[in-house]
Amino acid sequence: MHHAALRLAVVGVIFARCGGSPTEVKLDQEFELTPGATVRVAGTNQTVTFESVTEDSRCPTDVTCVWAGNARVRLRVRAADRDSSLGLNTTLEPRAATIGAVRLELKGLTPVRRAGSPIPGASYRARLVVTGS
Repeated sequence: MHHAALRLAVVGVIFARCGGSPTEVKLDQEFELTPGATVRVAGTNQTVTFESVTEDSRCPTDVTCVWAGNARVRLRVRAADRDSSLGLNTTLEPRAATIGAVRLELKGLTPVRRAGSPIPGASYRARLVVTGS
């Protein structure tokens, strides 16, 4: 319960930031981003922005599928001397990438899909973790 409460507190901080400088996230700590949101990675000069979901073929939870499907998110990682755009997947590779001083991994994407109910782009939440490379 303590871990879940801590995660909710971190997520609440990230969602609460609407302007100004990006929220800071620590290495090895999961966090969530909404489309368009940016975080700064503690101890580095890098920021991570969740740009969009470019694919969502995940199997709806109310359908039986042969394959789980895949979702792909586009992220932008910026540092003083580098600006990189990358795509990470929920099922297929790559699910993680190393950019400069950090390794970024996509842990999941919500909400889950339901048959006949498209997900508005702004409703997505990417769950990520950043580790040192």
